[in-house]
Amino acid sequence: MRTIGTWIGEGAVPAFEQTDLLAAAQELRSLVHVVQDPARGGLGVARGGQCIPEGMQAPGGAPAWPLLATLPPIYPEWLGD
Repeated sequence: MRTIGTWIGEGAVPAFEQTDLLAAAQELRSLVHVVQDPARGGLGVARGGQCIPEGMQAPGGAPAWPLLATLPPIYPEWLGD
């Protein structure tokens, strides 16, 4: 998969387990980043943290994950009838 940058958790870690992913899916009103587990290749979701665009250098030493997408918050009332 092609990455669009790097996500740095700044103390937070992405969710890769099924129960954590289901909980994140219920929080429609939150910004979510889709990241990849570099060790296992699985997909996960992350909240908060910092996104570093592709081509820019991420600060060294901090845990980082490849960023695949950023999903904006969506409000159910925006979806119509």
